[in-house]
Amino acid sequence: MLECQAMIEPQVQQRGINLTFPQFDVPYFVRADRTRLKQVLINLLSNAIKYNREQGTVEVTCAESTPGHIRTSVTDSGAGLPPELLAQLFQPFNRLARRLAPRKARASVSW
Repeated sequence: MLECQAMIEPQVQQRGINLTFPQFDVPYFVRADRTRLKQVLINLLSNAIKYNREQGTVEVTCAESTPGHIRTSVTDSGAGLPPELLAQLFQPFNRLARRLAPRKARASVSW
């Protein structure tokens, strides 16, 4: 997670975004493809910054959702997607950014 934070820091500073990452008392280890996991997290963070408002906020949180599973959430103060566009979210090559409505965005990934 620290690598991802370092990678997006220039974007955060350029947009004046207030970024919050969790602080862990003990280290957590994830059994996953390291490269793909970083890609997912960087993508969520980049979108949270890109589609946020100037001086907005991005918060990354981690919580144990069930024993042995950590849920990582990326929450931002950007416009978000209206419910009618959520079904189109995972269609390839579909750019929804032009049709955003003012809403609070929340993206979660569990692993």
